[in-house]
Amino acid sequence: MLTKVLGLLYVVLLARGLTVDDYGVYNFIVGGVLVFSYLSNFGLGSSLQRFLPEYAELKQFARIVKTIVISHAIRIALSLLSLLVALVLFQQWAGFFNIADRREEFMVFALGAFILFQVEYFQIEFNALFMHKAVSIVQVFYTVLKYVLVFLVLEAGLGLTGVLAAEALSYAAGLGLLGYVFVTRILPRRIACRKNEAATFETRRLARYSGFNALVQPGGILYSNSMDYFVIAAMANPYDLGIYALASRASKMLVSVMPQNLLQSIIRPAFYQRYYAVADRKEELNRLFRTLVNLIAMILVPALVIVSLSAAPLIGAVFGEKYAAADRIFIMLLLFNVFTVLELTSDLVLQAIEKVEVRLYAQVFAVYNVVAAIILMNHIGIMGVAFATGSALMFKCLFFYYMAKHYTGISIPWGALMRIAINAVLAGAVTYTILGAGDSPAYLVTALLAGGGTYVGATLVNNFMEVREKSLVNTFFRRKIFNV
Repeated sequence: MLTKVLGLLYVVLLARGLTVDDYGVYNFIVGGVLVFSYLSNFGLGSSLQRFLPEYAELKQFARIVKTIVISHAIRIALSLLSLLVALVLFQQWAGFFNIADRREEFMVFALGAFILFQVEYFQIEFNALFMHKAVSIVQVFYTVLKYVLVFLVLEAGLGLTGVLAAEALSYAAGLGLLGYVFVTRILPRRIACRKNEAATFETRRLARYSGFNALVQPGGILYSNSMDYFVIAAMANPYDLGIYALASRASKMLVSVMPQNLLQSIIRPAFYQRYYAVADRKEELNRLFRTLVNLIAMILVPALVIVSLSAAPLIGAVFGEKYAAADRIFIMLLLFNVFTVLELTSDLVLQAIEKVEVRLYAQVFAVYNVVAAIILMNHIGIMGVAFATGSALMFKCLFFYYMAKHYTGISIPWGALMRIAINAVLAGAVTYTILGAGDSPAYLVTALLAGGGTYVGATLVNNFMEVREKSLVNTFFRRKIFNV
Protein backbone atom coordinates (compact mmCIF):
# COMPACT_ATOMS: atom_id res chain seq x y z
CA MET A 1 0.00 0.00 0.00
CA LEU A 2 2.84 2.39 0.88
CA THR A 3 4.58 1.83 -2.46
CA LYS A 4 1.28 2.49 -4.25
CA VAL A 5 0.87 5.82 -2.44
CA LEU A 6 4.49 6.72 -3.24
CA GLY A 7 3.82 5.80 -6.86
CA LEU A 8 0.86 8.19 -6.98
CA LEU A 9 2.96 10.98 -5.48
CA TYR A 10 5.73 10.23 -7.97
CA VAL A 11 3.37 10.80 -10.91
CA VAL A 12 2.42 14.19 -9.46
CA LEU A 13 6.10 15.06 -8.85
CA LEU A 14 7.09 14.29 -12.45
CA ALA A 15 4.08 15.99 -14.01
CA ARG A 16 4.67 19.21 -12.08
CA GLY A 17 8.47 19.15 -12.38
CA LEU A 18 8.83 18.44 -16.12
CA THR A 19 7.57 20.41 -19.10
CA VAL A 20 4.59 18.91 -20.93
CA ASP A 21 6.87 17.90 -23.82
CA ASP A 22 9.42 16.25 -21.51
CA TYR A 23 6.66 14.49 -19.61
CA GLY A 24 5.37 13.09 -22.89
CA VAL A 25 8.84 11.90 -23.94
CA TYR A 26 9.39 10.39 -20.48
CA ASN A 27 6.22 8.31 -20.76
CA PHE A 28 7.12 7.19 -24.28
CA ILE A 29 10.65 6.14 -23.32
CA VAL A 30 9.65 4.49 -20.04
CA GLY A 31 6.75 2.83 -21.87
CA GLY A 32 9.42 0.96 -23.80
CA VAL A 33 10.17 -0.98 -20.60
CA LEU A 34 7.28 -3.33 -21.42
CA VAL A 35 8.66 -4.11 -24.87
CA PHE A 36 12.26 -4.59 -23.74
CA SER A 37 11.10 -6.56 -20.70
CA TYR A 38 9.28 -8.96 -23.01
CA LEU A 39 12.29 -9.29 -25.33
CA SER A 40 14.51 -10.10 -22.34
CA ASN A 41 12.03 -12.45 -20.67
CA PHE A 42 9.87 -14.49 -23.09
CA GLY A 43 7.75 -15.87 -20.26
CA LEU A 44 10.64 -17.04 -18.05
CA GLY A 45 9.43 -14.87 -15.17
CA SER A 46 6.13 -16.80 -15.11
CA SER A 47 8.08 -20.05 -14.97
CA LEU A 48 10.00 -18.82 -11.94
CA GLN A 49 6.71 -18.01 -10.19
CA ARG A 50 5.43 -21.49 -11.00
CA PHE A 51 8.43 -23.74 -10.30
CA LEU A 52 10.48 -22.11 -7.52
CA PRO A 53 7.73 -22.75 -4.90
CA GLU A 54 7.74 -26.39 -6.00
CA TYR A 55 11.52 -26.64 -5.58
CA ALA A 56 11.25 -24.98 -2.17
CA GLU A 57 8.57 -27.44 -1.03
CA LEU A 58 10.80 -30.34 -2.15
CA LYS A 59 13.80 -28.67 -0.44
CA GLN A 60 15.78 -28.71 -3.69
CA PHE A 61 17.96 -25.76 -2.69
CA ALA A 62 20.74 -26.51 -5.15
CA ARG A 63 18.22 -26.46 -7.99
CA ILE A 64 16.76 -23.19 -6.69
CA VAL A 65 20.17 -21.50 -6.77
CA LYS A 66 21.04 -22.89 -10.19
CA THR A 67 17.67 -21.84 -11.63
CA ILE A 68 18.05 -18.30 -10.25
CA VAL A 69 21.64 -17.94 -11.53
CA ILE A 70 20.85 -19.27 -15.03
CA SER A 71 17.66 -17.20 -15.27
CA HIS A 72 19.58 -14.02 -14.44
CA ALA A 73 22.30 -14.94 -16.94
CA ILE A 74 19.65 -15.39 -19.65
CA ARG A 75 18.01 -12.09 -18.77
CA ILE A 76 21.33 -10.22 -18.70
CA ALA A 77 22.24 -11.55 -22.15
CA LEU A 78 18.82 -10.82 -23.69
CA SER A 79 18.63 -7.37 -22.01
CA LEU A 80 22.04 -6.36 -23.34
CA LEU A 81 21.21 -7.64 -26.81
CA SER A 82 17.81 -5.90 -27.11
CA LEU A 83 18.93 -2.59 -25.58
CA LEU A 84 22.19 -2.45 -27.59
CA VAL A 85 20.33 -3.14 -30.84
CA ALA A 86 17.90 -0.33 -29.98
CA LEU A 87 20.83 2.04 -29.29
CA VAL A 88 22.71 1.11 -32.48
CA LEU A 89 19.58 1.57 -34.60
CA PHE A 90 18.37 4.62 -32.67
CA GLN A 91 18.45 7.04 -35.60
CA GLN A 92 16.54 4.59 -37.78
CA TRP A 93 13.50 4.26 -35.48
CA ALA A 94 13.59 7.39 -33.28
CA GLY A 95 12.72 9.73 -36.14
CA PHE A 96 9.51 7.80 -36.73
CA PHE A 97 8.44 8.59 -33.15
CA ASN A 98 9.69 12.20 -33.26
CA ILE A 99 12.39 11.72 -30.60
CA ALA A 100 15.51 11.69 -32.81
CA ASP A 101 17.02 14.46 -30.65
CA ARG A 102 16.62 12.42 -27.44
CA ARG A 103 19.50 9.95 -27.82
CA GLU A 104 21.14 11.00 -24.55
CA GLU A 105 17.94 10.45 -22.59
CA PHE A 106 17.43 7.04 -24.20
CA MET A 107 20.98 5.96 -23.32
CA VAL A 108 20.41 6.80 -19.66
CA PHE A 109 17.05 5.03 -19.79
CA ALA A 110 18.68 1.91 -21.28
CA LEU A 111 21.10 1.75 -18.34
CA GLY A 112 18.26 2.09 -15.83
CA ALA A 113 16.12 -0.48 -17.66
CA PHE A 114 18.96 -3.02 -17.66
CA ILE A 115 19.32 -2.69 -13.87
CA LEU A 116 15.54 -2.69 -13.33
CA PHE A 117 15.14 -6.00 -15.19
CA GLN A 118 17.50 -7.70 -12.73
CA VAL A 119 15.62 -6.12 -9.81
CA GLU A 120 12.33 -7.46 -11.17
CA TYR A 121 13.68 -11.00 -11.46
CA PHE A 122 14.96 -10.95 -7.89
CA GLN A 123 11.56 -9.73 -6.71
CA ILE A 124 9.78 -12.50 -8.64
CA GLU A 125 12.16 -15.12 -7.28
CA PHE A 126 12.01 -13.98 -3.67
CA ASN A 127 8.22 -13.70 -3.71
CA ALA A 128 8.03 -17.20 -5.17
CA LEU A 129 10.15 -18.37 -2.23
CA PHE A 130 7.79 -16.60 0.23
CA MET A 131 10.32 -13.91 1.15
CA HIS A 132 7.68 -11.19 0.85
CA LYS A 133 8.92 -9.14 3.80
CA ALA A 134 12.43 -8.75 2.36
CA VAL A 135 11.02 -7.76 -1.03
CA SER A 136 8.65 -5.21 0.51
CA ILE A 137 11.37 -3.57 2.60
CA VAL A 138 13.77 -3.28 -0.35
CA GLN A 139 11.01 -2.03 -2.66
CA VAL A 140 9.97 0.69 -0.22
CA PHE A 141 13.63 1.68 0.23
CA TYR A 142 14.48 2.16 -3.43
CA THR A 143 11.07 3.74 -4.17
CA VAL A 144 11.62 6.36 -1.45
CA LEU A 145 15.20 6.85 -2.65
CA LYS A 146 13.96 7.36 -6.21
CA TYR A 147 11.43 9.95 -5.06
CA VAL A 148 14.07 11.86 -3.07
CA LEU A 149 16.69 11.76 -5.84
CA VAL A 150 14.24 12.83 -8.54
CA PHE A 151 12.98 15.67 -6.34
CA LEU A 152 16.56 16.91 -5.90
CA VAL A 153 17.26 16.55 -9.61
CA LEU A 154 14.18 18.56 -10.56
CA GLU A 155 15.00 21.23 -7.98
CA ALA A 156 18.49 21.48 -9.52
CA GLY A 157 16.95 21.95 -12.98
CA LEU A 158 18.60 18.86 -14.51
CA GLY A 159 15.51 17.96 -16.51
CA LEU A 160 14.56 14.63 -18.06
CA THR A 161 18.10 13.25 -18.32
CA GLY A 162 18.63 13.88 -14.62
CA VAL A 163 15.32 12.17 -13.78
CA LEU A 164 16.27 9.04 -15.73
CA ALA A 165 19.75 9.01 -14.13
CA ALA A 166 18.22 9.32 -10.65
CA GLU A 167 15.90 6.40 -11.40
CA ALA A 168 18.83 4.27 -12.59
CA LEU A 169 20.74 5.05 -9.37
CA SER A 170 17.80 4.06 -7.18
CA TYR A 171 17.38 0.78 -9.09
CA ALA A 172 21.10 0.08 -8.62
CA ALA A 173 20.68 0.57 -4.86
CA GLY A 174 17.73 -1.83 -4.88
CA LEU A 175 19.71 -4.39 -6.89
CA GLY A 176 22.58 -4.20 -4.40
CA LEU A 177 20.25 -4.89 -1.46
CA LEU A 178 18.47 -7.75 -3.25
CA GLY A 179 21.84 -9.24 -4.19
CA TYR A 180 22.82 -9.08 -0.52
CA VAL A 181 19.62 -10.93 0.42
CA PHE A 182 20.43 -13.61 -2.16
CA VAL A 183 23.97 -14.08 -0.86
CA THR A 184 23.02 -14.12 2.84
CA ARG A 185 19.70 -15.98 2.82
CA ILE A 186 19.59 -18.26 -0.22
CA LEU A 187 23.19 -19.22 -0.99
CA PRO A 188 23.82 -20.55 2.56
CA ARG A 189 21.02 -23.11 2.05
CA ARG A 190 22.75 -24.32 -1.10
CA ILE A 191 26.07 -24.63 0.68
CA ALA A 192 24.48 -26.50 3.60
CA CYS A 193 22.62 -29.01 1.42
CA ARG A 194 23.93 -32.43 0.44
CA LYS A 195 26.65 -32.47 -2.22
CA ASN A 196 24.93 -35.19 -4.18
CA GLU A 197 21.67 -33.29 -4.49
CA ALA A 198 20.43 -32.94 -8.07
CA ALA A 199 21.08 -29.42 -9.30
CA THR A 200 19.99 -29.62 -12.91
CA PHE A 201 18.26 -26.77 -14.70
CA GLU A 202 14.97 -28.15 -16.05
CA THR A 203 15.46 -26.69 -19.51
CA ARG A 204 12.68 -28.49 -21.36
CA ARG A 205 10.07 -28.03 -18.63
CA LEU A 206 10.79 -24.33 -18.12
CA ALA A 207 11.05 -23.66 -21.85
CA ARG A 208 7.65 -25.22 -22.51
CA TYR A 209 5.91 -23.30 -19.71
CA SER A 210 7.66 -20.05 -20.63
CA GLY A 211 6.74 -20.46 -24.27
CA PHE A 212 3.01 -20.70 -23.57
CA ASN A 213 3.13 -17.63 -21.33
CA ALA A 214 5.15 -15.73 -23.94
CA LEU A 215 2.28 -16.18 -26.40
CA VAL A 216 -0.15 -14.32 -24.10
CA GLN A 217 2.14 -11.45 -23.07
CA PRO A 218 2.07 -9.49 -26.38
CA GLY A 219 -1.65 -8.95 -25.85
CA GLY A 220 -0.86 -7.30 -22.52
CA ILE A 221 1.58 -4.97 -24.28
CA LEU A 222 -1.06 -4.04 -26.88
CA TYR A 223 -3.55 -3.34 -24.07
CA SER A 224 -1.10 -1.17 -22.14
CA ASN A 225 -0.79 2.61 -22.10
CA SER A 226 2.61 2.17 -23.77
CA MET A 227 1.00 1.22 -27.06
CA ASP A 228 -1.13 4.38 -26.94
CA TYR A 229 2.04 6.39 -26.36
CA PHE A 230 3.74 4.77 -29.36
CA VAL A 231 0.79 5.60 -31.63
CA ILE A 232 0.63 9.23 -30.47
CA ALA A 233 4.41 9.69 -30.63
CA ALA A 234 4.42 8.45 -34.23
CA MET A 235 1.41 10.48 -35.38
CA ALA A 236 1.47 13.65 -33.26
CA ASN A 237 4.03 15.56 -31.16
CA PRO A 238 5.56 15.43 -27.65
CA TYR A 239 3.08 18.01 -26.32
CA ASP A 240 0.04 15.93 -27.33
CA LEU A 241 1.79 12.87 -25.94
CA GLY A 242 2.35 14.68 -22.62
CA ILE A 243 -1.31 15.71 -22.39
CA TYR A 244 -2.54 12.19 -23.14
CA ALA A 245 0.00 10.56 -20.81
CA LEU A 246 -1.11 12.77 -17.93
CA ALA A 247 -4.80 11.99 -18.48
CA SER A 248 -4.07 8.29 -18.83
CA ARG A 249 -1.87 8.14 -15.73
CA ALA A 250 -4.35 10.17 -13.68
CA SER A 251 -7.20 7.80 -14.55
CA LYS A 252 -4.98 4.82 -13.72
CA MET A 253 -4.12 6.46 -10.39
CA LEU A 254 -7.79 6.68 -9.43
CA VAL A 255 -8.69 3.16 -10.54
CA SER A 256 -5.61 1.69 -8.83
CA VAL A 257 -6.97 2.67 -5.40
CA MET A 258 -10.38 1.10 -6.01
CA PRO A 259 -11.24 -1.99 -3.91
CA GLN A 260 -10.94 -4.50 -6.76
CA ASN A 261 -7.29 -3.48 -7.24
CA LEU A 262 -6.21 -2.82 -3.65
CA LEU A 263 -7.73 -6.03 -2.29
CA GLN A 264 -7.32 -8.36 -5.27
CA SER A 265 -4.68 -10.50 -3.54
CA ILE A 266 -7.24 -11.10 -0.75
CA ILE A 267 -10.35 -11.37 -2.93
CA ARG A 268 -9.01 -14.06 -5.30
CA PRO A 269 -8.03 -16.74 -2.77
CA ALA A 270 -11.14 -16.03 -0.65
CA PHE A 271 -13.36 -16.40 -3.74
CA TYR A 272 -11.81 -19.73 -4.75
CA GLN A 273 -11.85 -21.03 -1.19
CA ARG A 274 -15.56 -20.26 -0.80
CA TYR A 275 -16.33 -21.80 -4.20
CA TYR A 276 -14.77 -25.15 -3.24
CA ALA A 277 -16.25 -25.11 0.26
CA VAL A 278 -19.91 -25.52 -0.78
CA ALA A 279 -21.91 -28.31 -2.41
CA ASP A 280 -24.02 -26.21 -4.81
CA ARG A 281 -21.12 -24.47 -6.56
CA LYS A 282 -23.10 -23.07 -9.48
CA GLU A 283 -25.51 -21.19 -7.24
CA GLU A 284 -22.66 -20.07 -4.99
CA LEU A 285 -20.80 -18.65 -8.00
CA ASN A 286 -23.80 -16.48 -8.84
CA ARG A 287 -24.12 -15.26 -5.23
CA LEU A 288 -20.39 -14.47 -5.04
CA PHE A 289 -20.46 -12.72 -8.42
CA ARG A 290 -23.45 -10.53 -7.54
CA THR A 291 -22.02 -9.67 -4.11
CA LEU A 292 -18.66 -8.62 -5.56
CA VAL A 293 -20.28 -6.57 -8.34
CA ASN A 294 -22.28 -4.65 -5.72
CA LEU A 295 -19.33 -4.09 -3.38
CA ILE A 296 -17.06 -2.92 -6.21
CA ALA A 297 -19.72 -0.71 -7.79
CA MET A 298 -20.63 0.96 -4.49
CA ILE A 299 -17.15 2.59 -4.43
CA LEU A 300 -16.21 2.75 -8.11
CA VAL A 301 -19.37 4.35 -9.56
CA PRO A 302 -19.65 7.36 -7.21
CA ALA A 303 -15.89 7.92 -7.39
CA LEU A 304 -16.01 8.04 -11.21
CA VAL A 305 -19.03 10.39 -11.18
CA ILE A 306 -17.65 12.83 -8.59
CA VAL A 307 -14.11 12.93 -10.03
CA SER A 308 -15.37 13.28 -13.63
CA LEU A 309 -17.43 16.34 -12.66
CA SER A 310 -14.39 17.78 -10.86
CA ALA A 311 -11.91 16.90 -13.62
CA ALA A 312 -10.89 20.36 -14.80
CA PRO A 313 -10.20 22.00 -11.40
CA LEU A 314 -8.76 18.74 -10.02
CA ILE A 315 -6.17 18.40 -12.80
CA GLY A 316 -5.22 22.06 -12.45
CA ALA A 317 -4.82 21.83 -8.67
CA VAL A 318 -2.89 18.56 -8.60
CA PHE A 319 -0.80 18.61 -11.78
CA GLY A 320 -0.76 22.27 -12.83
CA GLU A 321 -2.67 24.44 -15.29
CA LYS A 322 -0.30 23.45 -18.12
CA TYR A 323 -2.29 20.19 -18.35
CA ALA A 324 -5.70 21.89 -18.65
CA ALA A 325 -6.24 20.29 -22.08
CA ALA A 326 -6.14 16.81 -20.49
CA ASP A 327 -9.53 17.08 -18.76
CA ARG A 328 -11.71 15.75 -21.64
CA ILE A 329 -9.43 12.75 -22.20
CA PHE A 330 -9.36 12.10 -18.46
CA ILE A 331 -13.17 12.13 -18.29
CA MET A 332 -13.54 9.78 -21.27
CA LEU A 333 -11.11 7.24 -19.82
CA LEU A 334 -12.83 7.41 -16.44
CA LEU A 335 -16.30 6.82 -17.85
CA PHE A 336 -15.24 3.67 -19.70
CA ASN A 337 -13.81 2.33 -16.45
CA VAL A 338 -17.33 1.84 -15.11
CA PHE A 339 -17.34 -1.47 -17.02
CA THR A 340 -14.51 -2.77 -14.84
CA VAL A 341 -17.13 -3.78 -12.27
CA LEU A 342 -17.50 -6.83 -14.52
CA GLU A 343 -13.81 -7.48 -15.25
CA LEU A 344 -12.45 -8.98 -12.02
CA THR A 345 -15.79 -10.49 -11.03
CA SER A 346 -16.28 -12.32 -14.35
CA ASP A 347 -12.62 -13.36 -14.49
CA LEU A 348 -12.91 -14.92 -11.02
CA VAL A 349 -15.87 -16.99 -12.21
CA LEU A 350 -14.00 -18.12 -15.33
CA GLN A 351 -10.87 -19.02 -13.37
CA ALA A 352 -12.92 -20.92 -10.79
CA ILE A 353 -14.36 -23.18 -13.51
CA GLU A 354 -10.91 -23.32 -15.18
CA LYS A 355 -11.91 -21.65 -18.46
CA VAL A 356 -8.50 -19.99 -18.73
CA GLU A 357 -8.62 -19.93 -22.54
CA VAL A 358 -11.09 -17.01 -22.39
CA ARG A 359 -8.19 -14.71 -21.49
CA LEU A 360 -6.45 -15.77 -24.70
CA TYR A 361 -9.59 -15.15 -26.79
CA ALA A 362 -9.86 -11.66 -25.28
CA GLN A 363 -6.55 -10.70 -26.90
CA VAL A 364 -8.53 -9.85 -30.03
CA PHE A 365 -9.63 -6.64 -28.30
CA ALA A 366 -5.98 -5.69 -27.81
CA VAL A 367 -5.55 -5.84 -31.58
CA TYR A 368 -8.74 -3.79 -31.98
CA ASN A 369 -7.30 -1.21 -29.56
CA VAL A 370 -4.22 -0.59 -31.71
CA VAL A 371 -6.04 -0.58 -35.07
CA ALA A 372 -8.82 1.71 -33.80
CA ALA A 373 -6.29 4.06 -32.19
CA ILE A 374 -4.37 4.46 -35.47
CA ILE A 375 -7.55 5.04 -37.51
CA LEU A 376 -9.18 7.46 -35.04
CA MET A 377 -5.94 9.36 -34.43
CA ASN A 378 -6.06 10.47 -38.06
CA HIS A 379 -9.59 11.85 -37.68
CA ILE A 380 -10.07 13.20 -34.14
CA GLY A 381 -6.57 13.20 -32.66
CA ILE A 382 -5.73 12.01 -29.16
CA MET A 383 -9.43 11.90 -28.20
CA GLY A 384 -9.71 9.11 -30.76
CA VAL A 385 -6.92 7.18 -29.04
CA ALA A 386 -8.71 7.59 -25.71
CA PHE A 387 -11.95 6.32 -27.24
CA ALA A 388 -10.18 3.31 -28.78
CA THR A 389 -8.55 2.41 -25.46
CA GLY A 390 -11.72 2.90 -23.43
CA SER A 391 -13.92 0.97 -25.83
CA ALA A 392 -11.39 -1.90 -25.98
CA LEU A 393 -11.58 -2.13 -22.19
CA MET A 394 -15.39 -2.06 -22.37
CA PHE A 395 -15.51 -4.85 -24.97
CA LYS A 396 -13.09 -6.98 -22.95
CA CYS A 397 -15.17 -6.62 -19.76
CA LEU A 398 -18.43 -7.38 -21.56
CA PHE A 399 -16.82 -10.38 -23.28
CA PHE A 400 -15.63 -11.76 -19.93
CA TYR A 401 -19.16 -11.38 -18.56
CA TYR A 402 -20.77 -12.96 -21.63
CA MET A 403 -18.48 -16.02 -21.42
CA ALA A 404 -18.95 -16.36 -17.66
CA LYS A 405 -22.73 -16.14 -18.09
CA HIS A 406 -22.60 -18.65 -20.95
CA TYR A 407 -20.77 -21.24 -18.83
CA THR A 408 -22.41 -20.68 -15.43
CA GLY A 409 -25.63 -18.66 -15.86
CA ILE A 410 -24.55 -15.79 -13.57
CA SER A 411 -26.64 -12.61 -13.62
CA ILE A 412 -26.04 -8.91 -13.01
CA PRO A 413 -27.81 -7.42 -9.93
CA TRP A 414 -29.58 -4.69 -11.91
CA GLY A 415 -31.76 -3.55 -9.01
CA ALA A 416 -28.81 -2.85 -6.74
CA LEU A 417 -26.84 -1.17 -9.54
CA MET A 418 -29.77 1.17 -10.26
CA ARG A 419 -29.85 2.23 -6.60
CA ILE A 420 -26.10 2.82 -6.66
CA ALA A 421 -26.49 4.90 -9.83
CA ILE A 422 -29.27 7.03 -8.27
CA ASN A 423 -27.16 7.65 -5.16
CA ALA A 424 -24.15 8.54 -7.32
CA VAL A 425 -26.22 10.99 -9.40
CA LEU A 426 -27.37 12.76 -6.21
CA ALA A 427 -23.75 12.99 -5.06
CA GLY A 428 -22.74 14.30 -8.46
CA ALA A 429 -25.45 16.96 -8.38
CA VAL A 430 -24.17 18.27 -5.04
CA THR A 431 -20.58 18.25 -6.31
CA TYR A 432 -21.52 20.09 -9.50
CA THR A 433 -23.54 22.72 -7.62
CA ILE A 434 -20.69 23.58 -5.25
CA LEU A 435 -18.13 23.70 -8.06
CA GLY A 436 -20.37 26.13 -9.90
CA ALA A 437 -20.25 28.53 -6.96
CA GLY A 438 -16.47 29.11 -7.15
CA ASP A 439 -13.23 27.84 -8.63
CA SER A 440 -10.81 28.10 -5.71
CA PRO A 441 -9.12 25.03 -4.15
CA ALA A 442 -11.39 25.46 -1.12
CA TYR A 443 -14.47 25.03 -3.31
CA LEU A 444 -12.90 21.96 -4.94
CA VAL A 445 -12.17 20.27 -1.60
CA THR A 446 -15.63 21.18 -0.29
CA ALA A 447 -17.28 19.80 -3.43
CA LEU A 448 -15.41 16.50 -3.20
CA LEU A 449 -16.16 16.05 0.50
CA ALA A 450 -19.79 17.10 0.13
CA GLY A 451 -20.26 14.77 -2.83
CA GLY A 452 -18.79 11.85 -0.90
CA GLY A 453 -20.86 12.65 2.19
CA THR A 454 -24.04 12.91 0.12
CA TYR A 455 -23.39 9.50 -1.40
CA VAL A 456 -22.85 7.90 2.01
CA GLY A 457 -26.05 9.48 3.32
CA ALA A 458 -28.03 8.48 0.24
CA THR A 459 -26.74 4.91 0.53
CA LEU A 460 -27.90 4.62 4.14
CA VAL A 461 -31.40 5.71 3.05
CA ASN A 462 -31.62 4.14 -0.42
CA ASN A 463 -29.73 0.99 0.52
CA PHE A 464 -29.01 -1.69 -2.07
CA MET A 465 -27.18 -4.29 0.01
CA GLU A 466 -28.47 -7.65 1.09
CA VAL A 467 -27.83 -9.08 4.58
CA ARG A 468 -24.80 -11.00 3.29
CA GLU A 469 -23.19 -7.85 1.87
CA LYS A 470 -23.92 -5.79 4.99
CA SER A 471 -22.19 -8.44 7.09
CA LEU A 472 -19.13 -8.26 4.85
CA VAL A 473 -18.98 -4.46 5.25
CA ASN A 474 -19.28 -4.75 9.05
CA THR A 475 -16.52 -7.36 9.07
CA PHE A 476 -14.23 -5.25 6.89
CA PHE A 477 -14.60 -2.07 8.98
CA ARG A 478 -14.69 -4.03 12.26
CA ARG A 479 -17.70 -2.13 13.55
CA LYS A 480 -21.48 -2.41 13.34
CA ILE A 481 -22.27 -0.02 10.51
CA PHE A 482 -25.36 -2.01 9.46
CA ASN A 483 -27.83 -3.67 11.87
CA VAL A 484 -27.55 -7.32 10.81
